Amino acid sequence: DWSSDVCSSDLNAYNVAAARGSGGRLVAFIGLNPLDPGALDELAYWVSQGGVTGVKLHCANSGVDFTKPEHVARLRAVFAAAAEAKLALVVHLRNSPQYGAAEARLFLQQVLPAAGDSPVQIAHGAGWGGLDAGTLDALEVFVEAMRDGAPGTQRLVVDVAMVTLGEETP
Repeated sequence: DWSSDVCSSDLNAYNVAAARGSGGRLVAFIGLNPLDPGALDELAYWVSQGGVTGVKLHCANSGVDFTKPEHVARLRAVFAAAAEAKLALVVHLRNSPQYGAAEARLFLQQVLPAAGDSPVQIAHGAGWGGLDAGTLDALEVFVEAMRDGAPGTQRLVVDVAMVTLGEETP
């Protein structure tokens, strides 16, 4: 039983119910828009219900703009709340065609530390599924940070699930 007054997403309810009914074969990640005023309430609701393994965030779909401090603060707040609840995080970080190293550094410095001991997965090689200069620049920032043992990178993984179309890349 979930209340649409508290929880805005039928999809989250479906995911949690499917995981609960799967006999352990599925785990539930709830999807949140960190900019939604009810995001932290929805996260708290699902934590109180149990059966949630993690949180999935999609910065482009959510309209996250890394040049806006209030957007970064809201993303950081979701990371902190997920960490407090001991939930994993998956984030589709790329938010615009102009995305690259600067956004990756900002994420590493201002958002990732809020995850504490929670595992964090950066989806699609820090891009949005393809391979271009912005994705490569961001990916290099993450590789360097992880190699150097930067704070917050101990539980960070970057998946490299990508599709390359058109011109070949080195």
